[in-house]
Amino acid sequence: NARKIAGHARNLTDEQIKAVAASGGVIGLNFHSAFVRTGGGEATLVDVLRHADHILGLVGGEHLAIGSDFDGSSPARGLEDASTLPELAKRLEQRGLTHDQVLKIFSQNALRVLGWRPPRERERRIAEARRGDARVGAPAQAGAPPPP
Repeated sequence: NARKIAGHARNLTDEQIKAVAASGGVIGLNFHSAFVRTGGGEATLVDVLRHADHILGLVGGEHLAIGSDFDGSSPARGLEDASTLPELAKRLEQRGLTHDQVLKIFSQNALRVLGWRPPRERERRIAEARRGDARVGAPAQAGAPPPP
């Protein structure tokens, strides 16, 4: 979440948000009331949308994801559990996001980051090391099948 919207120490500064985006990462939009609204009053879905608007304005839709924190937190009113997520999606679209942009926020951005795999050469070296291959780090032979 954005510290500029709610001044909680766990929320990210604008500089931190930009650094996450520059690294190709994503920021999880958290629904925990203490992170959503500071200074009194009840945290609501509208407050969560303010965080989303701020982050989207800074770094665009490629770097925002859902990071609900439903397990043991005190969520903002209107986002009490997973059954409320369609309303969040609807509200994001009402703010001008396309269906594809909302889909990225709800799944594809996080999957992009979580789906990262090490380069093929590194995988080969790790497999060789696990097998105890005496040629660890040696270049692969032309035409040889890749290691299992």
